[in-house]
Amino acid sequence: MNLKSIRGAVLLAASLFLATTASAQFTLSEIYVNAPGTDNGQEGIEIRGAPNASLAGYYILSIEGDSTGAGVVDQVLDLNAFSTGANGLFLWRDAAGVFVPAADPATAQNVADFVPDLENGSNTFVLGFGTPPALAADLDSDNDGTLNVGALTGFTTVDAVSIVESDGALNYAFADDVGGYVFPQFTYTPDAVYRIYDALGAPVRWSGGDVLGTAGSLYSWDLTGTQYFQLGSCSLDLGVLNVNVPDTDGDGIPNTCDPVTAFCFGDTGNCPCANVGAAGNGCPNSVSTAGANLSVTGVASLAADTLVLAGSAMPNSSALYFQGTAQANAGLGTVFGDGLRCAAGSIIRLGTKQNVVGASQYPAVGDATVSVRGSVTAAGSSRTYQVWYRNAAAFCNAETFNLTNGVQIVWAL
Repeated sequence: MNLKSIRGAVLLAASLFLATTASAQFTLSEIYVNAPGTDNGQEGIEIRGAPNASLAGYYILSIEGDSTGAGVVDQVLDLNAFSTGANGLFLWRDAAGVFVPAADPATAQNVADFVPDLENGSNTFVLGFGTPPALAADLDSDNDGTLNVGALTGFTTVDAVSIVESDGALNYAFADDVGGYVFPQFTYTPDAVYRIYDALGAPVRWSGGDVLGTAGSLYSWDLTGTQYFQLGSCSLDLGVLNVNVPDTDGDGIPNTCDPVTAFCFGDTGNCPCANVGAAGNGCPNSVSTAGANLSVTGVASLAADTLVLAGSAMPNSSALYFQGTAQANAGLGTVFGDGLRCAAGSIIRLGTKQNVVGASQYPAVGDATVSVRGSVTAAGSSRTYQVWYRNAAAFCNAETFNLTNGVQIVWAL
């Protein structure tokens, strides 16, 4: 174990021991540092704890992570005068502007500008109680990325999180020195980080990413990024309890805001002949007991449609790619041949392909794009997709065909 790990373990053990004597346990739950456009008036830090719990003795620290000023305390936010609201949330926001969605009336709020503004780069946010370090104190005097021994003497950390920016320079995180969480370095510098909780209110994981929007509008996650770490919401919602939304296809985006959601799987017990496929696939077929799979690549955008529907684990037979406007049987599918019909509503045949080594795709070279062939013209339109393919005779039912899982796509502008 290296010196930093030893120091971190010692500090964490001390923090956990002393934290049991605190009046309540609190966690950092949402931090918004970099709004599109002007930051001032939009920044906020949210804390979650027991309902109506006093924050007397607690402070939030913001510690600089850029190499030239690593360890310098940029913010010491005094929470002594505050409590959580009836829903267990406390929100420190820098202005009384309109948030969308609006903060829950049950959330306790303090409106006071951050001076200076919360930094957009590498920062460690620490929540704790006791005697905080002084503003502008240097907690890493040799700039080696590890807090000085005794840097937080008299101050007990109960939660911490570090964001490390991607600017090609040396950047440091200090949350791991006090038992907190360090985000893996993004390929960009995230605008916000967001805590996910389970149904009992226990913290499960952190998410993070960039946001899109303007002041007074919804700040939705920019899903074109790849580093959003299993988002639990469609947007920032400062002052609203974070709820873990299901992510059926495991792509990191909640079902309620996922532009691409797989559904109608062969492992749900709905396949004919008591067959069971693998999670995420269709029903078993004559060449794959796991069932065939439909996946997507590219972007479902009307302005720049690069979407590709890719079928795999099928026999080397013909395969019809088709589009619907609804999910059959509330997404569970209905028995059809040896599989499940998933896509329903108004059906459009996109194209028939010949599987090679069990796979094919639409569009191929020379084909119209999915949106053009499917006559999708309005942003926000939801369409379902599936592949219907020939299967070996009498594999299950008398019909000689089967289908992949379904995929639902919400088209962007």
